[in-house]
Amino acid sequence: MKASIQWSEYVEIAEGRLPLRELRRRFPAQWVELMGELSQASKSGDADELAVAMKRVRGAADAHNARVKKSGGNATVVSTALPFVAKFQMLTLWLRYSYLQSMTEPDADSKVRLAFRDGFLMQRLFFRHGLERKPVSMFWFKWLWPMTRAKQRGLMLYLVQQKGIYCFYSRSLIERLVAMAGARPCLEIAAGDGTLARFLRERGANIRATDNHEWSHEIAYGAEVEKMDASRALKTCPAPVVLCSWPPAGNSFEALVFQTPSVELYVAICSERQFASGNWEEYRRQANFSMTVDVELSALVLPPELEARVVVFRRERG
Repeated sequence: MKASIQWSEYVEIAEGRLPLRELRRRFPAQWVELMGELSQASKSGDADELAVAMKRVRGAADAHNARVKKSGGNATVVSTALPFVAKFQMLTLWLRYSYLQSMTEPDADSKVRLAFRDGFLMQRLFFRHGLERKPVSMFWFKWLWPMTRAKQRGLMLYLVQQKGIYCFYSRSLIERLVAMAGARPCLEIAAGDGTLARFLRERGANIRATDNHEWSHEIAYGAEVEKMDASRALKTCPAPVVLCSWPPAGNSFEALVFQTPSVELYVAICSERQFASGNWEEYRRQANFSMTVDVELSALVLPPELEARVVVFRRERG
Protein backbone atom coordinates (compact mmCIF):
# COMPACT_ATOMS: atom_id res chain seq x y z
CA MET A 1 0.00 0.00 0.00
CA LYS A 2 1.52 3.30 -1.05
CA ALA A 3 1.72 5.98 1.66
CA SER A 4 0.42 9.13 -0.04
CA ILE A 5 2.81 11.69 1.52
CA GLN A 6 5.95 9.56 1.43
CA TRP A 7 5.15 8.17 -2.01
CA SER A 8 4.60 11.66 -3.40
CA GLU A 9 7.94 12.81 -1.98
CA TYR A 10 9.69 9.72 -3.33
CA VAL A 11 8.32 10.27 -6.85
CA GLU A 12 9.29 13.96 -6.74
CA ILE A 13 12.85 13.08 -5.81
CA ALA A 14 13.30 10.00 -8.00
CA GLU A 15 12.06 11.85 -11.07
CA GLY A 16 14.31 14.85 -10.43
CA ARG A 17 11.59 17.43 -9.85
CA LEU A 18 13.21 19.14 -6.88
CA PRO A 19 16.03 21.71 -7.12
CA LEU A 20 19.29 21.14 -5.28
CA ARG A 21 18.59 23.75 -2.59
CA GLU A 22 15.34 21.98 -1.62
CA LEU A 23 17.00 18.57 -1.46
CA ARG A 24 19.75 20.01 0.73
CA ARG A 25 17.11 21.47 3.06
CA ARG A 26 15.22 18.20 3.38
CA PHE A 27 18.25 15.89 3.63
CA PRO A 28 21.06 17.85 5.33
CA ALA A 29 22.79 14.75 6.73
CA GLN A 30 22.98 13.11 3.30
CA TRP A 31 24.34 16.33 1.79
CA VAL A 32 27.13 16.54 4.38
CA GLU A 33 27.88 12.84 3.87
CA LEU A 34 27.99 13.26 0.07
CA MET A 35 30.31 16.25 0.19
CA GLY A 36 32.61 14.37 2.54
CA GLU A 37 32.82 11.37 0.22
CA LEU A 38 33.47 13.48 -2.88
CA SER A 39 35.98 15.68 -1.08
CA GLN A 40 37.97 12.68 0.10
CA ALA A 41 38.00 11.19 -3.40
CA SER A 42 38.97 14.53 -4.99
CA LYS A 43 41.89 15.10 -2.60
CA SER A 44 43.56 11.94 -3.80
CA GLY A 45 43.65 13.38 -7.32
CA ASP A 46 42.67 9.96 -8.65
CA ALA A 47 39.88 10.23 -11.22
CA ASP A 48 39.15 6.51 -10.83
CA GLU A 49 38.56 6.94 -7.10
CA LEU A 50 36.11 9.76 -7.76
CA ALA A 51 34.31 7.61 -10.33
CA VAL A 52 34.07 4.77 -7.81
CA ALA A 53 32.55 7.12 -5.22
CA MET A 54 29.99 8.35 -7.74
CA LYS A 55 29.18 4.80 -8.83
CA ARG A 56 28.71 3.75 -5.21
CA VAL A 57 26.12 6.50 -4.60
CA ARG A 58 24.26 5.62 -7.77
CA GLY A 59 24.40 1.89 -7.03
CA ALA A 60 22.81 2.38 -3.63
CA ALA A 61 20.02 4.49 -5.14
CA ASP A 62 19.40 1.94 -7.91
CA ALA A 63 19.19 -0.89 -5.38
CA HIS A 64 16.65 0.96 -3.26
CA ASN A 65 14.62 2.01 -6.29
CA ALA A 66 14.41 -1.67 -7.27
CA ARG A 67 13.19 -2.58 -3.78
CA VAL A 68 10.53 0.13 -3.90
CA LYS A 69 9.31 -1.15 -7.25
CA LYS A 70 9.28 -4.76 -6.06
CA SER A 71 7.37 -3.82 -2.89
CA GLY A 72 4.67 -1.95 -4.80
CA GLY A 73 5.46 1.24 -2.91
CA ASN A 74 5.41 -0.18 0.60
CA ALA A 75 5.61 2.71 3.09
CA THR A 76 8.51 1.23 5.09
CA VAL A 77 10.54 0.45 1.98
CA VAL A 78 9.89 3.92 0.56
CA SER A 79 10.92 5.57 3.84
CA THR A 80 14.17 3.59 3.88
CA ALA A 81 14.90 4.41 0.23
CA LEU A 82 14.33 8.16 0.40
CA PRO A 83 17.75 9.23 1.80
CA PHE A 84 19.64 7.10 -0.75
CA VAL A 85 17.58 8.31 -3.71
CA ALA A 86 17.88 11.92 -2.52
CA LYS A 87 21.64 11.56 -2.17
CA PHE A 88 21.96 10.39 -5.76
CA GLN A 89 19.80 13.26 -7.05
CA MET A 90 21.92 15.75 -5.08
CA LEU A 91 25.03 14.23 -6.66
CA THR A 92 23.55 14.58 -10.16
CA LEU A 93 22.50 18.20 -9.65
CA TRP A 94 25.70 19.20 -7.88
CA LEU A 95 27.84 17.81 -10.71
CA ARG A 96 25.81 19.69 -13.31
CA TYR A 97 25.79 23.00 -11.43
CA SER A 98 29.43 22.81 -10.37
CA TYR A 99 30.49 22.27 -13.98
CA LEU A 100 28.75 25.46 -15.07
CA GLN A 101 29.83 27.38 -12.00
CA SER A 102 33.43 26.40 -12.64
CA MET A 103 33.33 28.55 -15.77
CA THR A 104 32.42 31.70 -13.86
CA GLU A 105 32.68 31.16 -10.09
CA PRO A 106 30.30 34.03 -9.22
CA ASP A 107 30.53 35.52 -5.77
CA ALA A 108 27.73 33.92 -3.77
CA ASP A 109 27.36 37.05 -1.65
CA SER A 110 26.76 39.41 -4.54
CA LYS A 111 24.37 39.72 -7.44
CA VAL A 112 25.74 38.27 -10.63
CA ARG A 113 25.06 40.12 -13.82
CA LEU A 114 26.38 40.42 -17.32
CA ALA A 115 28.32 43.49 -18.33
CA PHE A 116 26.43 45.64 -20.84
CA ARG A 117 28.71 45.03 -23.83
CA ASP A 118 28.98 41.28 -23.33
CA GLY A 119 25.29 40.95 -22.60
CA PHE A 120 24.38 42.95 -25.70
CA LEU A 121 26.52 40.77 -27.98
CA MET A 122 25.18 37.56 -26.48
CA GLN A 123 21.59 38.75 -26.75
CA ARG A 124 22.07 39.53 -30.44
CA LEU A 125 23.73 36.18 -31.07
CA PHE A 126 21.45 33.78 -29.25
CA PHE A 127 18.02 35.34 -28.66
CA ARG A 128 15.17 36.84 -30.66
CA HIS A 129 13.88 38.68 -27.61
CA GLY A 130 13.94 37.98 -23.91
CA LEU A 131 14.99 34.34 -23.47
CA GLU A 132 13.44 33.13 -26.73
CA ARG A 133 16.29 31.46 -28.55
CA LYS A 134 16.92 31.71 -32.29
CA PRO A 135 18.95 29.56 -34.70
CA VAL A 136 22.46 30.98 -34.44
CA SER A 137 24.38 32.16 -37.49
CA MET A 138 27.78 30.45 -37.48
CA PHE A 139 29.17 33.39 -39.45
CA TRP A 140 28.24 35.91 -36.78
CA PHE A 141 29.10 33.53 -33.96
CA LYS A 142 32.69 33.21 -35.20
CA TRP A 143 32.96 37.00 -35.31
CA LEU A 144 31.14 38.03 -32.12
CA TRP A 145 31.77 35.25 -29.61
CA PRO A 146 35.56 35.94 -29.41
CA MET A 147 34.70 39.57 -28.61
CA THR A 148 33.05 38.51 -25.34
CA ARG A 149 35.09 37.84 -22.22
CA ALA A 150 35.58 34.27 -20.96
CA LYS A 151 34.15 34.90 -17.49
CA GLN A 152 31.13 36.63 -18.99
CA ARG A 153 30.52 33.66 -21.29
CA GLY A 154 30.53 31.29 -18.35
CA LEU A 155 28.28 33.61 -16.39
CA MET A 156 25.75 33.74 -19.21
CA LEU A 157 25.68 29.94 -19.43
CA TYR A 158 25.24 29.70 -15.68
CA LEU A 159 22.36 32.20 -15.66
CA VAL A 160 20.40 30.73 -18.58
CA GLN A 161 20.81 27.22 -17.20
CA GLN A 162 18.70 28.32 -14.25
CA LYS A 163 15.89 28.80 -16.79
CA GLY A 164 16.29 25.36 -18.34
CA ILE A 165 18.47 26.46 -21.28
CA TYR A 166 21.42 24.10 -21.63
CA CYS A 167 22.75 24.89 -25.11
CA PHE A 168 22.14 26.82 -28.33
CA TYR A 169 21.54 25.48 -31.83
CA SER A 170 23.17 26.84 -34.96
CA ARG A 171 21.27 27.18 -38.25
CA SER A 172 23.70 24.72 -39.76
CA LEU A 173 22.86 22.13 -37.11
CA ILE A 174 19.13 22.52 -37.73
CA GLU A 175 19.60 22.16 -41.49
CA ARG A 176 21.70 19.02 -41.02
CA LEU A 177 19.16 17.44 -38.66
CA VAL A 178 16.30 18.19 -41.05
CA ALA A 179 18.26 16.57 -43.88
CA MET A 180 18.91 13.49 -41.73
CA ALA A 181 15.22 13.12 -40.93
CA GLY A 182 14.05 13.69 -44.49
CA ALA A 183 10.31 13.21 -44.89
CA ARG A 184 10.07 10.81 -41.97
CA PRO A 185 7.91 11.74 -38.94
CA CYS A 186 9.97 12.87 -35.96
CA LEU A 187 9.41 12.85 -32.21
CA GLU A 188 11.27 14.89 -29.62
CA ILE A 189 11.20 13.51 -26.09
CA ALA A 190 12.06 15.50 -22.94
CA ALA A 191 11.67 18.54 -25.19
CA GLY A 192 11.80 21.20 -22.48
CA ASP A 193 10.53 24.51 -23.83
CA GLY A 194 10.28 23.02 -27.34
CA THR A 195 12.96 25.18 -28.94
CA LEU A 196 14.66 22.43 -30.93
CA ALA A 197 11.38 21.06 -32.31
CA ARG A 198 10.26 24.59 -33.22
CA PHE A 199 13.44 25.25 -35.16
CA LEU A 200 13.14 21.94 -36.99
CA ARG A 201 9.47 22.56 -37.78
CA GLU A 202 10.30 26.00 -39.17
CA ARG A 203 12.70 24.28 -41.60
CA GLY A 204 10.02 21.82 -42.73
CA ALA A 205 10.41 18.84 -40.40
CA ASN A 206 7.31 16.86 -39.41
CA ILE A 207 7.91 16.76 -35.66
CA ARG A 208 6.01 16.50 -32.38
CA ALA A 209 7.50 17.78 -29.13
CA THR A 210 6.70 16.01 -25.86
CA ASP A 211 7.74 16.42 -22.24
CA ASN A 212 6.32 15.33 -18.88
CA HIS A 213 6.29 19.01 -17.74
CA GLU A 214 7.85 18.10 -14.41
CA TRP A 215 10.58 20.74 -14.47
CA SER A 216 8.22 23.70 -14.30
CA HIS A 217 10.38 25.21 -11.52
CA GLU A 218 12.99 25.90 -14.24
CA ILE A 219 11.37 25.58 -17.66
CA ALA A 220 8.63 27.62 -19.35
CA TYR A 221 6.92 24.97 -21.47
CA GLY A 222 5.62 26.16 -24.81
CA ALA A 223 2.01 25.48 -25.80
CA GLU A 224 3.25 23.23 -28.61
CA VAL A 225 5.03 20.89 -26.16
CA GLU A 226 2.57 18.08 -25.45
CA LYS A 227 2.41 16.93 -21.84
CA MET A 228 3.52 13.34 -22.20
CA ASP A 229 6.36 11.36 -20.68
CA ALA A 230 8.80 9.56 -22.96
CA SER A 231 7.32 6.12 -22.35
CA ARG A 232 3.84 7.18 -23.43
CA ALA A 233 5.14 9.30 -26.30
CA LEU A 234 7.12 6.42 -27.79
CA LYS A 235 4.06 4.17 -27.59
CA THR A 236 1.36 6.58 -28.79
CA CYS A 237 3.38 8.69 -31.25
CA PRO A 238 5.48 6.09 -33.09
CA ALA A 239 8.09 7.83 -35.23
CA PRO A 240 11.13 6.49 -37.07
CA VAL A 241 13.20 9.50 -35.99
CA VAL A 242 13.53 10.42 -32.30
CA LEU A 243 15.54 13.29 -30.86
CA CYS A 244 16.44 14.43 -27.38
CA SER A 245 18.47 17.46 -26.40
CA TRP A 246 20.40 17.40 -23.13
CA PRO A 247 18.69 14.33 -21.61
CA PRO A 248 19.17 14.18 -17.83
CA ALA A 249 22.22 12.22 -16.70
CA GLY A 250 21.50 8.58 -15.95
CA ASN A 251 17.86 8.87 -17.00
CA SER A 252 15.75 5.75 -17.45
CA PHE A 253 13.73 6.78 -20.50
CA GLU A 254 16.47 6.59 -23.16
CA ALA A 255 16.56 2.82 -22.70
CA LEU A 256 12.97 2.79 -23.98
CA VAL A 257 14.06 4.44 -27.23
CA PHE A 258 16.30 1.49 -28.05
CA GLN A 259 13.48 -0.93 -27.17
CA THR A 260 10.91 0.74 -29.45
CA PRO A 261 10.60 -1.14 -32.78
CA SER A 262 9.48 1.91 -34.78
CA VAL A 263 12.69 3.87 -34.10
CA GLU A 264 15.19 3.85 -36.96
CA LEU A 265 17.29 6.87 -35.98
CA TYR A 266 17.92 8.39 -32.57
CA VAL A 267 19.87 11.62 -32.11
CA ALA A 268 20.94 12.69 -28.61
CA ILE A 269 22.50 16.10 -28.04
CA CYS A 270 24.43 15.96 -24.80
CA SER A 271 27.68 16.81 -23.09
CA GLU A 272 31.04 15.11 -23.42
CA ARG A 273 31.02 15.20 -19.62
CA GLN A 274 29.07 12.00 -19.11
CA PHE A 275 27.97 13.02 -15.63
CA ALA A 276 26.23 16.09 -17.04
CA SER A 277 23.72 14.53 -19.44
CA GLY A 278 22.67 11.37 -21.20
CA ASN A 279 22.57 7.72 -20.17
CA TRP A 280 25.99 6.71 -21.48
CA GLU A 281 25.86 3.31 -19.81
CA GLU A 282 22.72 2.52 -21.80
CA TYR A 283 24.30 3.92 -24.96
CA ARG A 284 27.09 1.37 -24.64
CA ARG A 285 24.84 -1.46 -23.44
CA GLN A 286 22.23 -1.41 -26.23
CA ALA A 287 22.91 -3.78 -29.12
CA ASN A 288 20.40 -2.92 -31.86
CA PHE A 289 21.87 0.41 -33.01
CA SER A 290 25.24 1.55 -34.30
CA MET A 291 26.55 4.46 -32.23
CA THR A 292 28.54 7.38 -33.62
CA VAL A 293 29.67 10.59 -31.96
CA ASP A 294 29.32 12.98 -34.90
CA VAL A 295 32.18 15.45 -34.55
CA GLU A 296 30.90 17.81 -37.27
CA LEU A 297 27.42 18.03 -35.77
CA SER A 298 28.87 18.43 -32.28
CA ALA A 299 30.75 21.53 -33.41
CA LEU A 300 27.44 23.08 -34.48
CA VAL A 301 26.01 22.98 -30.93
CA LEU A 302 26.95 26.23 -29.23
CA PRO A 303 28.94 27.51 -27.51
CA PRO A 304 32.00 25.22 -27.73
CA GLU A 305 32.71 25.73 -24.02
CA LEU A 306 29.86 23.30 -23.32
CA GLU A 307 31.81 20.51 -25.02
CA ALA A 308 28.60 19.21 -26.56
CA ARG A 309 28.46 15.86 -28.30
CA VAL A 310 25.84 14.79 -30.84
CA VAL A 311 25.45 11.04 -30.56
CA VAL A 312 23.75 9.38 -33.52
CA PHE A 313 22.21 5.92 -33.30
CA ARG A 314 21.10 4.06 -36.44
CA ARG A 315 19.22 0.80 -36.24
CA GLU A 316 21.21 -2.10 -37.59
CA ARG A 317 19.31 -4.42 -39.89
CA GLY A 318 20.07 -8.09 -39.52
